[in-house]
Amino acid sequence: MKKIYKCFIIMPFSKSSEKHTEDYWTNHFYNFLKPEIENIPNVEVYRSEELRGDIVRKIIIDLYDSDIVIANLTDYNPNVFWELGVRQSLQYRTITIAEVSTKLPFDISTKRCIFYFPEGSEKNKKFFKDLKNAIVDCIENPEEPDSIVLETISSRKGKKRKPPFKALVSNDYLENEKVLGIVKTKEGKFERRLNQTTEERQLNMRIVSYPENFKDQLFHSSNLNEIKLYLEDNVRESPRLDSFSNAKIIDQLQVRRDGLWFISKWSTIGSVYIGKDGILIYNWHYTLIKEEEKRFPYYYVIAFILGILDLLHKFYTHIEYSDNIKFILKFDKIEHWKFTPIIGPLPVEHYNYYDESGFDPIEKTFNVINLEQINKRIEIVSELLQEILLGFGFTDRIPIPEEFKKFYFNALNSSKEN
Repeated sequence: MKKIYKCFIIMPFSKSSEKHTEDYWTNHFYNFLKPEIENIPNVEVYRSEELRGDIVRKIIIDLYDSDIVIANLTDYNPNVFWELGVRQSLQYRTITIAEVSTKLPFDISTKRCIFYFPEGSEKNKKFFKDLKNAIVDCIENPEEPDSIVLETISSRKGKKRKPPFKALVSNDYLENEKVLGIVKTKEGKFERRLNQTTEERQLNMRIVSYPENFKDQLFHSSNLNEIKLYLEDNVRESPRLDSFSNAKIIDQLQVRRDGLWFISKWSTIGSVYIGKDGILIYNWHYTLIKEEEKRFPYYYVIAFILGILDLLHKFYTHIEYSDNIKFILKFDKIEHWKFTPIIGPLPVEHYNYYDESGFDPIEKTFNVINLEQINKRIEIVSELLQEILLGFGFTDRIPIPEEFKKFYFNALNSSKEN
């Protein structure tokens, strides 16, 4: 599959003048601009739609992620100028257009604007020729300066602007069946390494996460060391990934050709794999101390899943992946463990053992951006715990203790301060 170039149109939605009504702008997009631009091979044209939710956040993501942005300055719509300013503060590859006779403000008159005539005019042949040439130039010369904002900032720093971290090496989405095969292969390799180094695992928790829009690569091998340094700076003081400080995992991540690896030799210290394709595998195992009861480590599980959600948010955000991710939670050897929602010693008859049929993986899908919300993370963990505890025979929802939430919030605040 060839790369598809996303072309985002900044334009008014509603009436902007007596001549330019809402119907005019709808027709202008769907019947005037879109068909002509999509004659260029591998270019897809879209605009913001008035959807539910945080439309401003969606627009900012579109302005940042799109390969090409075209801004229509006709009628001086304030939203259009705001979006143009955001785009030119973030990326190159921006084109401005306007209806003929539009007088451009001084601030943007120094850059070329392509003018079109009323729809139906023969003179628009030249407009579309110039517009298509500009789009092709954006594709072939993506780092050619066309933003007065970025150019000015670069000149003050005395060096050429460094391009942003490039998350997308390929734009080729893979079929789900192939994705599952890749994930299974990576997890098999991860398991073999664990078996070579770790002691016997009496309870094993594993989390596998990967992008829903899966690609062969999300970043280059050359980015691996930079990602490792980023995680050292931003995750080592974050909510815990295992029974010790995160430095045990993060500082010992090793850069390999296919990703970052840390395989723990010890019980209660997690193991992690982070691949260039965005696959992240986490494993935590628990080995009982002599004569210790097989009581399901409820608080450990809560803490470490919350820690992983924090890691997932920081990792995917850093590599500029902001769509949905698949999240799979697994437990091995859980069948003979017991659980009670009451803290303290109790007679054996008050415990529930896990269902002997074993643990069916729990699969969830959620958006990376939503993980920024702490309450959303708590909600995800609560849902996961409810499904886990159903295996122990508990049908009533058991909430995460308030004291634990406070501990988690304090850990997040501490990581931000550091």
